[in-house]
Amino acid sequence: MRIQRIALKNFRTYDYADFTFSPTTNVLIGKNAQGKTNLIEAIYLLSVAKSFRTRLNQEMIMFEREFAKIIGLVQTKTSQKNLEMVLFEKGKQAKINQALCHKTSEFVGIFNVVVFTPDDLFFVKGSPKIRRRFMDIELSKISSLYLSYFNSFQHFFKERNQYLKQAGQTRKRDDVYLDVITHQMIDVQIEIAKQRTDFIAKLNDFTKQIYKKISQHDENITLVYETFFDVNSPSVKEDLIRLYEEDKEKDYRYGKTNQGVNKDDIKVLLNDKEACQFASQGQQRSIVLAMKIGLLKLIYEEIGEYPVLLLDDVLSELDNERQNLLLNLVSDDIQTFITTTSIDGLSHEVIQRANKIEISKERS
Repeated sequence: MRIQRIALKNFRTYDYADFTFSPTTNVLIGKNAQGKTNLIEAIYLLSVAKSFRTRLNQEMIMFEREFAKIIGLVQTKTSQKNLEMVLFEKGKQAKINQALCHKTSEFVGIFNVVVFTPDDLFFVKGSPKIRRRFMDIELSKISSLYLSYFNSFQHFFKERNQYLKQAGQTRKRDDVYLDVITHQMIDVQIEIAKQRTDFIAKLNDFTKQIYKKISQHDENITLVYETFFDVNSPSVKEDLIRLYEEDKEKDYRYGKTNQGVNKDDIKVLLNDKEACQFASQGQQRSIVLAMKIGLLKLIYEEIGEYPVLLLDDVLSELDNERQNLLLNLVSDDIQTFITTTSIDGLSHEVIQRANKIEISKERS
């Protein structure tokens, strides 16, 4: 999988810019605040139709402009496609080969990327929201069915909460209506949890293998998916119906749904102890590095080709040993983008033979 070219209009600091890339390694070099991360963000948007930096479209649209546009020419193992994303203050528009997409799920995952940023180093000790977002984004890229289930869950969850809040305000209850929404929400939650369980189990296998190579000590890493019900129960739907029935009064009282896959988490264990409490900063970085490499391998196993790898200012966050481990992974099979303020001191052959692109505001 490759991105051959990208054109940006009114995107962040770019009034207009056009870049052509090497099919192997591209190093984006420039001082801080010149637009390196903006370019990485634009490439990422063509994959998942979302930013890894903000939820607000307005922040990605150049000041006093009405829209931002990103056009990318991407090559997969089966075809070449022209992807287009137009961002408005409220909403966005996606096109594939000039044809308008009516659903985001039509666009997401055609072009697959894995991004590694300094913020990813908070994965272990950060809030569960970070780890849930990771699951949802990565699963959406490899399974359009997952994205459909996830969107349905959000719809039913919102509808259920609106009804519960309204019932609390009006003191009028319609248990039949609530049960219909609940049963619909249960069905999609079962499918979401099944896919998350399978995904984390596979990622765990890859991460374990890679972490053993990274760690110089006899350490074992384990990723465990946590949800509020037993996914493998033969009576899982009946179990959930009973659980929501038991919680019904509590939900009415608080005016919201108190249990759901929106509270799931990934528990990270280091030698069977919670890594968020016991892992050193170096161990946390090794865990995240192992996960990112494992994710590349998992995606290859799922779709039959490697995603594009985006390394945004992470080399400066890693020591020489971890830098080399990451760069040793970079091969001609994986198109890679690396941002850095300078290549001084980066002697790895991957950097030396890479396509180097100078990024400056003059180019924006």
